Amino acid sequence: MRGLGALAFYFLRKKRMIAHRNIKIAFPHYSPHKINRILRQTFMNCAQHFVEIAYMPWIDDRYVNKFIEFEGLDEVLEVMKNNKGGVFLCLHEGSWEVGSAVTARALKDYNYTVLVREQPKAPLITGLLNSYRKKNAPKVALITDSLRPIVESLKKGFAVGMVADHGGQGGILVNFFGRLALTPTGAMKFALKLDTNVVLGFMKRKRGARHKIMLRPYNLIRTGSEENDLRVNLENIHRIYEKYITDSPQEYLWFFKRWKYSPQRSVLVLSDGKAGHLKQSLAVLDLIQKLPLQVKYDVAEVKFSNLLQKAMFYLCGFFFSRKCQGCMRCMLKLFNSKTNDKLLLNYYDAVISCGSSLAMLNRLVAFENMAKSIVIMKPGMFSLKRFDLAIMPEHDRVPKFKNVVSINGAMTRAAERNSEEINKIIKDYGLDKEKLPRPVVGLLLGGSNKYLSLDKDEVKKAIDSLEKFLESSRGSILVSSSRRTAKDIEVFLKDSLGKNTRCKMLIIANEFNPPSAFEAILNLSDILVISGDSISMVSEALDSGKHTIVLKLKKKFPYLLCRHERFVESLRRKEYIYAAHIANLSDILDYVWKRKPAVRKISDKGVILDKLKEIL
Repeated sequence: MRGLGALAFYFLRKKRMIAHRNIKIAFPHYSPHKINRILRQTFMNCAQHFVEIAYMPWIDDRYVNKFIEFEGLDEVLEVMKNNKGGVFLCLHEGSWEVGSAVTARALKDYNYTVLVREQPKAPLITGLLNSYRKKNAPKVALITDSLRPIVESLKKGFAVGMVADHGGQGGILVNFFGRLALTPTGAMKFALKLDTNVVLGFMKRKRGARHKIMLRPYNLIRTGSEENDLRVNLENIHRIYEKYITDSPQEYLWFFKRWKYSPQRSVLVLSDGKAGHLKQSLAVLDLIQKLPLQVKYDVAEVKFSNLLQKAMFYLCGFFFSRKCQGCMRCMLKLFNSKTNDKLLLNYYDAVISCGSSLAMLNRLVAFENMAKSIVIMKPGMFSLKRFDLAIMPEHDRVPKFKNVVSINGAMTRAAERNSEEINKIIKDYGLDKEKLPRPVVGLLLGGSNKYLSLDKDEVKKAIDSLEKFLESSRGSILVSSSRRTAKDIEVFLKDSLGKNTRCKMLIIANEFNPPSAFEAILNLSDILVISGDSISMVSEALDSGKHTIVLKLKKKFPYLLCRHERFVESLRRKEYIYAAHIANLSDILDYVWKRKPAVRKISDKGVILDKLKEIL
């Protein structure tokens, strides 16, 4: 029969995946190979258990003497002499039905009653099992029946046996292997209210059909509060359970969704080393943290050693599927041990990544954990249907799939998260938001990319237009370059604005880029002027609620409409921004400052939050 169990390991994929996930939750530090080894043994033990269930009607004293070894039975029988009755608690582990039957025989003088839960989807199996149970236990009671006879039985000093680990939607949340799990409370309520004895039972297969049943009296803890008593005792009992399961994990029935109703979620954020991509991933994490969940997270930076490694992983990505769970050989071969430990020796409920380079790594880690995969931007050549949620900017020509959310720009984080760092920057530059000459213009420059060109001449013209506007309006300017800004532009900015009294802040990112400097400029400015090469900078400017002017840059390919241009044009058409050529920048600044039109804020986050609720 163990051979049939080994076959079931391969053919019952859904059960195997759930069990693999549960073992990973309980033992996140176990490697995929070790979890698989435990899982195979679990399937083989279950196969033997089903055969032993069929043999239950023929269990007798001869069977017990030959195949069952008790530990702690004499102590339990001595405790039961106090006539307080006994609540016997066991887990879905070992051959628990056989264990219940032989325990009932050992406690025949105490009118042992088995309390069971009816299986509504399998009433015939429930009936058959109950007929088997009655062969050894004097009474079998359903949880849905009146529990008065159980109370009367305990008051008379008799014994009641029940499982204490699966409770559906009833019960309270108890820590089980470091994660809250909904746990039935009925047995403990009986014990506390009636002051009965409590006995914990565990069963372990020794070899073949031979088992060892360990019975352990448990002393109830009284704190003076009924609610607290219930929780404290269930917590303590689960710590004892954990020790036995850790000692023999293959004995536990891992196929049920033990943590299904847990409010805790663990999230992995994958970073490709690009600050903009990480910001977008963390913005999605911020939304998850707004859900009524207890969220903890890890950030793992993953870099490929060379192009060959990246190409090999990308090629493997076309073959990734749920069958990869428990294998992960490609990751073990291609990534270093530090990266693998971070990705494989932890459990995650959701994996977030941004950009195409880590999209399939996201999916692979999600397969290993049965986690939800959330990808931002196009996942390269891979189908969007392979992910649980894809968040894509509208300019990427978003397909209408149920798992895809279209947004106007890039994901952005709330500036309040960095308020301390922002205030520090303002203080370091000796600025006072209330005393700055108005209007305050924030100039944020990026650099050339594959499609658009930002050169020194364009920047010079833009600075001239800004100085003209500031002269007439008596305002001030805050300037920051980015790491992509060309060297000659940086030199020009220092020469032209370094001693300009109207320039209250000048940051050359490649020389000195203090944390949250970008956010500080957003916070202080009345009007933001941004080069059109950076989708993320424009998106963050829009999220700040300030008037935003995007500078149109020179095209490297005159007849090609790139995604940056589609993005800017879409926002201009919806009146979220003003798109300006260098020549009319001063006029648009005048119009915005004098007319002060209402600012339209993008409201994409509500839609994303609803989708996150659905999948998490």
